[in-house]
Amino acid sequence: MDGFNLRCNNLRCRRILDVRAVVTTCSHVFCEHCAENLQLTNPPPGRSRQCPACQASLTAPDDAVITNLSPSEDYRTSLLSGLAPSVIMEICQRGLAFWNYQVTQEVVYQETIAKGLTDKCIALSNDLDKVINDANMEIARLQEKVATLKLSEDDLKKKNHELMENWREKGRKLAQTQELYDKLKRRTLMTQVGQGAVENLERAFGPQQPIHDLSGEEMGGFNAPRSHQQSVRRHKNVDSRPDFMMKGAQVGNINGSRHGRERTGSSSSNGSSNAPPRFVQPPTPNIYAQQQHGYPDTDYTLWSE
Repeated sequence: MDGFNLRCNNLRCRRILDVRAVVTTCSHVFCEHCAENLQLTNPPPGRSRQCPACQASLTAPDDAVITNLSPSEDYRTSLLSGLAPSVIMEICQRGLAFWNYQVTQEVVYQETIAKGLTDKCIALSNDLDKVINDANMEIARLQEKVATLKLSEDDLKKKNHELMENWREKGRKLAQTQELYDKLKRRTLMTQVGQGAVENLERAFGPQQPIHDLSGEEMGGFNAPRSHQQSVRRHKNVDSRPDFMMKGAQVGNINGSRHGRERTGSSSSNGSSNAPPRFVQPPTPNIYAQQQHGYPDTDYTLWSE
């Protein structure tokens, strides 16, 4: 038949047959290589042949013969010559039945292959649809997750900004607190220094009685209250350099004038030599003046027995 090629019926071979082939009485055809391997052409002695395709028994010698698939013109002329018409018709009928069977088997084989490929294609298509659906679901889930993470990122940025602002505010408050603490610490240290100086003078000169000013009020002493000490401060026009000198137990008056020392000497000559000389309390730090002007203020208190 034109447009149709015989193929070896061995499913593992399926070679196209165009020159020579081994044909069986059960309407199967094989290539010479497969026929030799399957022992169709040269069977072993005492062993019957079987068709590899349908497992039919091939006992007669002509049940499997080698056929020329491309006979020459002369062979075609002499092949059926001399045969009765009935024999020729029977031969043609059987030849057509062989071709019909081969075509049918080829169609069934191709349909089986096509069905298998179709089923496989459908399965792959279903798998592809499933993969696409899963991918779309995963994309939607990831997009939702990205949106959630973006919202979380915005919230975190907002919280971070608030925390930074709170941190800066706490830093400013800490700086203010540290500044107040340093001021209080300096004030405490200066107070302790002033108290230590007073205690040192008390240990050096002993407790003294406060003297009175011209109005008869007490001017204070080492242990006098701060209000009494401030009431007897020196005038602000006094030079910043103290002009009194201390040598041993002898102390000049607050102005350091020569006349004051002469009056002290004259009073001693008038019979009051037993009275101790006046002396001046050393400078006591003034924290307020130091904070306002950057230098310690100085109080001078007069004492007399």
